Amino acid sequence: MYIAVNTIEVPNPPQMVEMFRKQAPNMKELQGFLGLEVWTDEQAIKVITKWENKEAFEAYTQSEVFKRSHGGHGGQEMKPKARLSYFEGETLI
Repeated sequence: MYIAVNTIEVPNPPQMVEMFRKQAPNMKELQGFLGLEVWTDEQAIKVITKWENKEAFEAYTQSEVFKRSHGGHGGQEMKPKARLSYFEGETLI
């Protein structure tokens, strides 16, 4: 499993979570997509996406779904603005 974690500092995390909640159903149409979680604290949110592999995640960053949810911008345009961490992992239980 390939996991991407994007940390986004925002003044109103609950409002940003609602935006992700509205976009989440679109993620289901992506091949290799396994899940989406949003974690919050007082000043930031962490958006965790889970993929079958790195290639599926990279395809997402070039997809129309990505562009629609990022104001028409592709992954290469958004990458310098993101605080991303990547992990290989597995669910044990």
